[in-house]
Amino acid sequence: MAITESWLDGQISKIRHRLSVKLAFHTPRYLKVEFSIYQKRKRELDEHNGRLDRHKKAAEARIKALKEASAENVLKYAGICDSFKEVCQTFLENSQKQTFSSAIRMACATLNPTLEKYQLALSKQLNEHLRDVDDFWDELTVSGYLFLEAIKLFREGGNYSPEEITTLQKTLKKLETTVKRQLDGITNSAKSAIKPYAAQLEKRHAEVILTVSEVIKEFEHNEHTERLINRTHQRIKDEMYRIKMKQRQINIHLKKLVNEFEVNVGKYGYLDTLMEKLDGIFDGFYAFSNIIAHPQPIVLYSAHGETISEAKHSGDYLKCLYDQEPSEEDNFLSKLNRILYDSLSEIQRYSKRSIQVQ
Repeated sequence: MAITESWLDGQISKIRHRLSVKLAFHTPRYLKVEFSIYQKRKRELDEHNGRLDRHKKAAEARIKALKEASAENVLKYAGICDSFKEVCQTFLENSQKQTFSSAIRMACATLNPTLEKYQLALSKQLNEHLRDVDDFWDELTVSGYLFLEAIKLFREGGNYSPEEITTLQKTLKKLETTVKRQLDGITNSAKSAIKPYAAQLEKRHAEVILTVSEVIKEFEHNEHTERLINRTHQRIKDEMYRIKMKQRQINIHLKKLVNEFEVNVGKYGYLDTLMEKLDGIFDGFYAFSNIIAHPQPIVLYSAHGETISEAKHSGDYLKCLYDQEPSEEDNFLSKLNRILYDSLSEIQRYSKRSIQVQ
């Protein structure tokens, strides 16, 4: 067999490989330990410390984000309250434009649902924030558990001693305790922050109810007074109609008498009959004049001095106009005076009742 240069190179390579294998058995043990155990474990420990550091920083970042969210929630609470105030202002303006108290009462029925709607908006905003806090706490506890699960002891094929795992458990427990304390602070702060705004909603609602109640009372008083004026006007019209009917009866009797006179003039005994009929007509006319006229003057007292002071003290403002309750007689002016007195008296009684209700 011819020995070639390539064959010699191959043999030399094989010999060198065998030599390196044999020399490897004689390599110092500390180098083998350093590269096969120490360096490998050091890399794992460095990675572990890096993960733990990132775990802590992520928790701190999440805490910071939750605190910022708390501050943003306060602005949202203020926005909800401002929106409710605008709704209330619009409601008050619209109530002033109504023409009947019943319409305002119907509109008032929407106030409580509106308040509940905005209270629900506040609660929803708070609950979402608290839910984020609870979710973060759950994530932190789960991630801590998974963190420990990924660590194995030497006897389990890992690179960690029981002491190192105990130290890690204490570190994670300390982190959870710190985070829990901060989360409790965020929760308590969020619950406290919403209270002034919830109170603002209730206060504004109460103010609107009070204002609208005053408007309703004023409308009801005006409506009652208007009904009373219409009723008084109708009573006066009825009295005037009664007078008109009596006048009409007198005119009919006179016309009938004139017609009879034209037919029966000159007949025997007719003059006696005519005089009797004239006496009857004159009696009716006299009674009619008594209905129109008042036998005594009606005195309306002017409001001055002691009368006003006494009226204000007693609340009886009719004393400014009437010294005593007028009597009702069968004549127009007397009845008119009585109608006015009754109307003013009813207005005063209604006003007193409204004041007592207030």
